[in-house]
Amino acid sequence: MSITKWALLCGIDYYFDGNARSVDGQTQTIPNLAGCVNDVQKIYEFLINLEVQPSNIGKLTATVSEKGLLEDESSLPTWLNVKRELNYIFQRAAPGDLVYFHYSGHGTRRDQQNDDYLHAGYDEDDEPLEGMALVMTDVLKGGAYLTGHHLGVWMRNMVREKGLRVTVVLDSCYSGLSFRDGSDDGIRLRTLKISNRTHQAWLKSDYEADAEIQALDSDLIGASGMRDAVAIQRPWLSNPEGCTVLTACGPSQTAGERLFDTLHHGVLTYWIVERLQDFIGAHLPSHQYVVNHATYKIQDMRRGDRSQTPMIFGDGQHEFLGTNTYFERPASYVISRTGDAVVLGVGAAQGVGKGALYDLTPGNQIDMSTKARSFVRAQVLTVDRFTSTAQLLDGNRDVASGWLAFLHQWALERTLYVALSPKDLPIRAVFGEHLRKTPGLDLADDSDSEAFFTVNISKDRTFQIFQEHKQLPRLPRITVGDRFAARKLACTISHVARYLSLRDLGLRSFQNDRCLPKNELSLEVTPSSVEEDDDVTAYITYTGTSKEGVWTSLFCFTPSWAIIKVEPLPTSGQTAYWTSQAQPLDPIPLYMTIPPKSDPEDPTCIEDVFVLFVSNGDGPAVAWDDICLPGLPIDSEYRWSEKPDPEVGNSFNIPKYLQ
Repeated sequence: MSITKWALLCGIDYYFDGNARSVDGQTQTIPNLAGCVNDVQKIYEFLINLEVQPSNIGKLTATVSEKGLLEDESSLPTWLNVKRELNYIFQRAAPGDLVYFHYSGHGTRRDQQNDDYLHAGYDEDDEPLEGMALVMTDVLKGGAYLTGHHLGVWMRNMVREKGLRVTVVLDSCYSGLSFRDGSDDGIRLRTLKISNRTHQAWLKSDYEADAEIQALDSDLIGASGMRDAVAIQRPWLSNPEGCTVLTACGPSQTAGERLFDTLHHGVLTYWIVERLQDFIGAHLPSHQYVVNHATYKIQDMRRGDRSQTPMIFGDGQHEFLGTNTYFERPASYVISRTGDAVVLGVGAAQGVGKGALYDLTPGNQIDMSTKARSFVRAQVLTVDRFTSTAQLLDGNRDVASGWLAFLHQWALERTLYVALSPKDLPIRAVFGEHLRKTPGLDLADDSDSEAFFTVNISKDRTFQIFQEHKQLPRLPRITVGDRFAARKLACTISHVARYLSLRDLGLRSFQNDRCLPKNELSLEVTPSSVEEDDDVTAYITYTGTSKEGVWTSLFCFTPSWAIIKVEPLPTSGQTAYWTSQAQPLDPIPLYMTIPPKSDPEDPTCIEDVFVLFVSNGDGPAVAWDDICLPGLPIDSEYRWSEKPDPEVGNSFNIPKYLQ
C-alpha cells in the first residue's frame, strides 16, 4: 500500500497590532519574533529531502520585513486559514497516510485568573495541555485563538474518521509561570506579557470557532445531549491515540528561540531537524528518541538553566512521520569526555554501581536496531548521585559528548556472597565463574555466615535459593542434572540481587540542598489488600506550594521479580509526569493478578511493592527506566527474547538463560 505524507507548517514572526480585545479602545501589541518563519523553512527543506511532494506541504507564515508584511491574507496563520488547510488534507488523504502539523510562534493559556500575564495560572482541573492556545497572527485585530481543544478535535477526526497517523510539534509556550525578562545566553522567549483583561475579552470570532468545533466533536453529545463543561475543554492532544504530540516545554516552563549560525530558530525545532537529517534515506527514529536528543542539546546549550524541557504526549515509541513502532532500550547520554574517561548521565539514584558495563554508540546511527549497532564498551569507575565516570575499554577516539549509553551489565553497590551447599558439588567452580560476571557477586568461602544468598538442593533434586534463611519463591525450577545449571543459577541470583538492590533505592534519599520535603508528597494505594483480579487505585498527591512542581514516575516491584514502570507507561513517550498543587495527577487504576507458582510451597498470598521516584520540577524529568526488569520465568528452559517486552520496558540487560 502506498503511503502519502502531508504537512501543514505554521510560523508567526509578525503579530498585527489592534484594539479588538482592548477594553479601553487603546491599540495593543504582541512582541514579534524572529525565528518562526525560519523554522517553517527548515522543516519544509527537511520534508522535501524526505521526498514529500511540495504540493502536499501547506505553509502559513507571517514574516517581519522592512517592506511590511510579505504574505497575502490567504497565506497568513489565522484560525480560518489553518482550518482551510487542515480540511484540505482531511479531504484528500487516504487511510494510512501520515500527517505532520508544526506550529512556531507565541503560545498562551485561556483559562487563568492571573492579572499580570496572559498565559499565567492554572485551573484546578488542568491537564498539561488544558487551556493551551496558539496565538494566531490576527488575534488583536479580531481573529480567533487556536486552542488546544480546537486542534485536538481536528487531529482526532483525522485519526478516527480517516485512519491517518498524525505528528504534532508545538514550538511555543503554553503556560508561563516561570516568565523571565530575558536571558544571557541569547535566547528570546516565545511568551506573552499582556493584561489579563485582554485575555478575558471573548470576541465573536472566538465564539464562532468554539461553536464550529463543538459541532465537529461527536463526543460532546451523550445520551442526554449534554456533557460536563469542564470535560468539554480537555484537549484530546493530552492523551492522543494514533497521534504523537511534542511540545517545546513543560507546564511551568518557557520556550525560546536563539541565533544558530546566522539565523534565528526555535530551539526545539532546530534540534529536532538537526537529528532527523541524519536519518534521511533510512527509517526515521522514534518520537521519544528525537525528544531525548532535543532535551539533551537544550540543557547543554543553556548551561544548566533548566527552564525548557520538551515534552511528549502519545506513543513515543512510534517512528517520527513513519509507520514503524520501535522497542528501544533505555539510554542515557555521554555528558563529557576527558582522555579515556567519560561522564555518563546516570548515577547511584538510577542504580548504577562501580564496575557496571555500558555500551556506547553515536546518537546518529542510521540503523535503529540495537542489535545492529556497533558499540564501544565502557566500565564505571566512580558513581555520584546522578552521574558516573566510566573508563573506555578500547580507547576509541570517536566517543564524544552526545553519544548514547546503554546498560550492558549491571553492578551491585556492595559485594554479596553466595553459599553453595553441599560445598563439593561439581558445578561449584563454574558457578563461581558465572557469579563473578556480575560485579558485586562472589562465591562464599568456608564460612556460610557471611553469605547473603544460600543455594541448597531440595528433595526433588532442584535448587533452592535462600535469603536471610527464607526460601525465595517463584524462581525458575533448575534441576541438579541440568547441564546449564551453574549458569542458570548465577543468572537467577544476579537478577534477584539487582531487584533487591533497586527496591532499596526507595528507602534511600539522595539529598542535596534542594531536597523535596517528604511531607509534600504522598503515595497511597487502596485498598491495601485484595483478592486476585480485583482492582486497586494509586493516588499521587503533591501538597507543596512550589509552582515548579515535581516530576513523578511510579514503579511496581512484582512477586515474579519484575520491575514494571506503571506510570507513565513506557509506551506513552513520557519520561515522567509533572504535577503541582494546582495540577493534580489523575488516579491510576491497577489490575492485580497472582503469578503462577514454581514450587508447591510458594505462598498464595503475594505482595506487590510500589515505589515512587520523584525529582524537582524546575528541570528536566529524571529518567529511571534503566531499573526496569522482566519477570523471571518459572520454566528454566525459557529463552529470553531478543525483543523487549514493551509493557515492561525490558532493555536487553538480562543475561539469557540459554544461548
